[in-house]
Amino acid sequence: MKSPWLAAVGVPGPLMDRLATRLGFPSIARLDAQPPQSCMLLLHEMTEVALEPVLIHPYLAYIECRGDADEDAVAAILATLTADQFGMAMSTRTAFSLEAARLVCDALTSRAVLPPSLRPAVELALHEIVANAIIHGNLAMDQQFKDDPELFGQFCELLNERLNDTPAGQRWIQITANWTDDWIKVSVIDQGKGFTQKPAATPVDVEKPYGRGLGIAAELASAVTISDGGRRTTLRFDTRDA
Repeated sequence: MKSPWLAAVGVPGPLMDRLATRLGFPSIARLDAQPPQSCMLLLHEMTEVALEPVLIHPYLAYIECRGDADEDAVAAILATLTADQFGMAMSTRTAFSLEAARLVCDALTSRAVLPPSLRPAVELALHEIVANAIIHGNLAMDQQFKDDPELFGQFCELLNERLNDTPAGQRWIQITANWTDDWIKVSVIDQGKGFTQKPAATPVDVEKPYGRGLGIAAELASAVTISDGGRRTTLRFDTRDA
């Protein structure tokens, strides 16, 4: 694939220039023009209001870039996303505030990749995996602490504290997608410590209000693969007969 172009909303020009030079990208596209093929979009403010109008354009990726402090992380993410057909990357704090699963499904639907009949399953499974990546991955929240109803108030307080903690709240969440005529694969990547639990060992307990995410995803997807020490979860959905 040719080196992607870059476009941006609210990202300083010098930062864009440095990123393009570091990655060998040929040029910087202006957002007010028709974006070329293989274009990635950086957003200083990654909100649903900012994302929704641009999801219909065939950008390869949407990446949060708040300033110079993000340069190294954004450069690394851009380099990895060139191998994917779609990507979205944001801080933990931003991911917690967004309906990321819905936004990703909106983008895949606008690209005629996601069949309408399959969307509810993809969106619910992706929502559960993104939530796991935020809560148990980047924020390292203990599952048992969350599951005890008597401790749920303390859980919420700790959650808010960790979201506003600079290291934890600024860890990255990436969502990538690839597809063929037969399947869609959506991956969620976090920067937590990982885990070794397998989806088959995560039965869904319908009586419990929490702790069902991986089991739900495993029931909805055609296959679930966990890699990178538990930091990457990939959902595969067969689309041939959808």
